[in-house]
Amino acid sequence: DELEVAPNSTLSDWHRKGLLRLLEMFLARENYLAKSMPKTAIISQDGQPVVRADDPLLLSETRSQKSGKRRLIIPLLTLILLGLIIISGLKAWKIYNMALLVLQDAARVQESVKAPTPSLESVKSIGPELSTLRQDFQLLKNEAGPFLWLGPWLGWVPVYGGDLSSIQDLMTVADSLLAFADTSYQAALPLMEAVGGENGTRLNPPILAILLKDAAPQFAEAQSKLDLAVEARSHLAVDDLSPRVRDLILNDVDPLLPLLQEGTTLATEFPRLMGASDEGPKTYLVLVQNEDELRPTGGFITAAGTVLVRDGRIGSITFENSGNLDDWTKPYPVAPWQLSQYMNSPVLIFRDTNWFTNYPTAALYAEYLYSYVSDHSADGVIAFDQQMLVDFLAVIGPIELEGVPYPINSSNVVAYMRAAKTPTAEELASPDWDSKAFINKISRALISKIFNGDVEWEQLSTLLIKALDEHHLMIQLDSPRMTTFLADHHWDGAVRSVDGDYLMVVDTNVGFNKTNAVVESELFYDVDLTNTSSPTGSLTVIHKNNAVGITSCRHWNKVRVAGEKDYPIEDCYWNYLRVYKPEGTALLGAIPQILPANWMILNQSPPGEVDILDEEIDGVQAFGTIQVVPGGQSLSVSFQFALPINV
Repeated sequence: DELEVAPNSTLSDWHRKGLLRLLEMFLARENYLAKSMPKTAIISQDGQPVVRADDPLLLSETRSQKSGKRRLIIPLLTLILLGLIIISGLKAWKIYNMALLVLQDAARVQESVKAPTPSLESVKSIGPELSTLRQDFQLLKNEAGPFLWLGPWLGWVPVYGGDLSSIQDLMTVADSLLAFADTSYQAALPLMEAVGGENGTRLNPPILAILLKDAAPQFAEAQSKLDLAVEARSHLAVDDLSPRVRDLILNDVDPLLPLLQEGTTLATEFPRLMGASDEGPKTYLVLVQNEDELRPTGGFITAAGTVLVRDGRIGSITFENSGNLDDWTKPYPVAPWQLSQYMNSPVLIFRDTNWFTNYPTAALYAEYLYSYVSDHSADGVIAFDQQMLVDFLAVIGPIELEGVPYPINSSNVVAYMRAAKTPTAEELASPDWDSKAFINKISRALISKIFNGDVEWEQLSTLLIKALDEHHLMIQLDSPRMTTFLADHHWDGAVRSVDGDYLMVVDTNVGFNKTNAVVESELFYDVDLTNTSSPTGSLTVIHKNNAVGITSCRHWNKVRVAGEKDYPIEDCYWNYLRVYKPEGTALLGAIPQILPANWMILNQSPPGEVDILDEEIDGVQAFGTIQVVPGGQSLSVSFQFALPINV
């Protein structure tokens, strides 16, 4: 009765009501036992019943004895349980208040970095708050730790049963993430201090490589903490959690984990990639692609060279004409049949290695065939095209080139490169003149500007991501972790299957010219799903060749337009067109081009059909056909496909 009217009691309403209910249960139990006294016979030593338990006199005496014992036991149990309830209630109240404090700490940290692009100062300022959060969480963990083993037995609790049964994994996730954040912050603090120093936000690769190398042990420790969090997260049955905790895991933790893993991967791999680790210097094969002569990975490989990187600094770099990178004393692999039939190239040579649309395959062939003329292996293959240079110069500003009287910027760099292919009278008279010398000039100027810290690191990272997203830059690295990182972002240039329907159309210039500079293309793709048991797709690809002054299409022994001997743009467009669709796609019909024999290098008319290709790409079906678009004309090619029903 006193509990009912004690609003000022130190017990919470929840505990007071619980205690009342517990006492009611004990009273009901006592009444039940009194009414259900077992009726058994009392047996003598010879096995004969003396009197039955339902004898009124004996029953009264027995009940009296048991009631006396019960009157002693029940109050004692009640007092013990009452004490346990009070103690647990006070403990729970303390843990609850500590949890609220941790949530407040976390909210302050989140507030500091809630901006879409947090500033360096805001990130640096979270250090003390992060330390406070971790300390308060550790106190909470120590207080609640002795009771966590009870969690799996409390799954029956309404609403919060899933949280309680998963409490150990939830605590591990939180504890590991906080340890990761604190350790990573301490590891990155010297880097942030350097960025915020006298050089402003400019940080060159050599300094970055050394700072990250020094922080490698801390990042390794942070990685181990992150691995624990990922492991604990994998054990959580999210659907069983309370709505608030479930939303926290799905909306905050799950998107965060892969970002943290990627950041740690970059931090630990960067010194290695920059030749600043115990593995020593790194060598990369760099392919310069000319998109005016389009090839699947970006353009014809016009030049190539190796770059040696040691302690974040670039060693010697010299690009050579790709036509000079063959050693005919070595055995070359058989070329894809299209190169043999349409370009009279029976073997695959270095400059044609990016015939393959799948960049990892192209990079593998490029590295292999480059080894014919090189005495060292490569740790990766990097390819880029003109558009990447245009985008870089648009942001980092113009560059000065030796022997060029004007600055090279985003608006004139392509015109400069095209014009540089044609020598002046003075250059032509020099035996040392190289038609690809301009590439060395541009690359040295760009590398000098970037590695000297003249480009803000935020600008540089934004430029690299844009170039990778748009595939103007492709990278293959021998590092397994970086290979996974690039693949996860689709920055590896791999052709991969995805769920549902998809389409990829690829041009390959096989015309010995730079006509893509004046070719426009567009495509129309319609899908008919009116009958879902037999879906179909219809594709039309249109190429418009804006070349002028072309009277006939001659694949070889061409007649060049005046002034274009060294860089032929005005010409017919010879193109091997490839179409990539989901595996199981069938060709229902097509209208390929019929070509005259005298338009082709072998003086043979192609069969005028669509080729069903097997390019050994998992989950992908490829189709191909040859076409020639005369100057000043447009050409349309159509395909009809039966699509897999799972689209």
